[in-house]
Amino acid sequence: MRIGIIGGTGNMGRGLAVRFVKRHIVMIGSRRREKAEETARSLMRYAKGFYQSEMEAEIIFITLPPKAVIPTLSGASSTRSR
Repeated sequence: MRIGIIGGTGNMGRGLAVRFVKRHIVMIGSRRREKAEETARSLMRYAKGFYQSEMEAEIIFITLPPKAVIPTLSGASSTRSR
């Protein structure tokens, strides 16, 4: 299963990623791709870093501070044509 974590470079997102990489493909999202890739590298080869709008996952966790949720997600697309 592909699991995306928006805000995956923070403490909560990183904690989830550590647990999920054991059995799933984890996509770590951040406003800065470099930061997401750095976090993914720290989890070895089991995770990938993405700019958060690039993630295509079956499940997405949002691990952002409450005040950042609406501004961050306002530009995100909820559906994509396949």
